[in-house]
Amino acid sequence: MKKLRCYLVDDEEMVLKALKNIINRQFESLEIVGMATSVAEAEKGIRLTNPDVVFLDIVMPVESGFELIKRFEVINFEIVFITSHAEYAIQAFQNLALAYLLKPVSISEFKKMLITLHERIELKEKSRLYEALIDNINSKNEIDQKIAVFVNNQFLFIRIGDIIRIEGWNRYSKIIVNNNKSYLSSYNIGKYSKLLLKHQFFLSHRSHLINLNYVESLKSEFEIRMTDKSIALLSTRRKPEFLDFLKVNNI
Repeated sequence: MKKLRCYLVDDEEMVLKALKNIINRQFESLEIVGMATSVAEAEKGIRLTNPDVVFLDIVMPVESGFELIKRFEVINFEIVFITSHAEYAIQAFQNLALAYLLKPVSISEFKKMLITLHERIELKEKSRLYEALIDNINSKNEIDQKIAVFVNNQFLFIRIGDIIRIEGWNRYSKIIVNNNKSYLSSYNIGKYSKLLLKHQFFLSHRSHLINLNYVESLKSEFEIRMTDKSIALLSTRRKPEFLDFLKVNNI
């Protein structure tokens, strides 16, 4: 599980210390990157450390936690309010809060919140990756046309022209490229189909997306041999269209 960077904000130093101890002792997936006892101090620290999540009190001297949120034109971190005041719950969620925890915070509630937090962060990362994928795939410059694949905790961009075929594995996809390598992607084959069908790719089967430039022959009635000698399946429904392609290209 990815370690998330967190920032703590509360006007009471004893509360900050207690929350810090809870996180350090029981929640290894969180890393505290800063703490503040005022809105002004918190704004400066958050901009400097760029945390994934801010644990924020509401009622504080001078300015409230809501005032801190208003200081940011773009909120690029998750917000978890930790407060003694139940009456601010609706306003908290109107301010895009992920969670609203009442003091004293119970470990069980904190654990539930943490599961939701990790799910939200993972979803945001996948969304950013998918946007990057679309930006690259729609590029007018053919050299720049690539797809982004999350491999070994990093983004890998693969040229569309290097892809021989993509095989669907339930919710995942195996991408086979022309240098005898393959990569496992967390996107299903349906998403790749929508992006690649206009780039000389053909969905020969519900679980097989092939690059037509790498087709070698029709091995059997329902099998396609690719230039790397791998085999892609051909469904009955898709067979007529594929045979037309073979005829037009003298394969």
